[in-house]
Amino acid sequence: MHEMSIAIVDDHQLIRRGLRELIESMSTHKIVIEAADGSELIRKMAGQNPDLVLLDIKMKGMNGVETLDFLKKYHPEVKVIILTMMEEEHFIVDMIRKGVNAYLIKNTPPEELMAALQGVQTEGNYFNDTVTRALVNTLSVPKPLVPDVNGHTRPLDERDVQLLRYLSNGHNNQEISLLMHLSRRTIEGRRQKLLEKTGTRNTAQLIAFAFRNKILPLE
Repeated sequence: MHEMSIAIVDDHQLIRRGLRELIESMSTHKIVIEAADGSELIRKMAGQNPDLVLLDIKMKGMNGVETLDFLKKYHPEVKVIILTMMEEEHFIVDMIRKGVNAYLIKNTPPEELMAALQGVQTEGNYFNDTVTRALVNTLSVPKPLVPDVNGHTRPLDERDVQLLRYLSNGHNNQEISLLMHLSRRTIEGRRQKLLEKTGTRNTAQLIAFAFRNKILPLE
């Protein structure tokens, strides 16, 4: 992984310190800001913008939702990973809709946190099983097959299903290209065609589509 600059926003000093030590011991990423709430983050960002913010939700002062809204309005280029104790599915989906790049629960193993950092850095987002199930249970998705201009449906082929399976397991385009023995550009093209075939707009809806329509089994 290339080095990212990261801000940690949590109102518990021990958690901030633990996250700093974990991330800096397991990667080359640098923690450039520590803040106890959104207001402190905003003040400290006056001198430098991080590439990514690890953001808690429930905090004294400016909470995570308010902070996320500010970041998306004034610093949309900054990636955001939610790290919280809140597991309610409707809240997870609300945060995804607001544009967070990943959503993790605080009992997440260190290895998954590092996988999320890599996924967000290389692919723009990271959806684990918790997020996937929340999306499946709450998001409305289009009909199984979308007609083309002639009114004919476009069924999914074996390669489409294979790609969906890898996406649902959290693999990025580079990993999928190795697994499927195809170039990364080919994978990106097939991914775009899958969005067109299914009538979905993004990876989150695409994965929800696959589970809702029983293209992939829910374990």
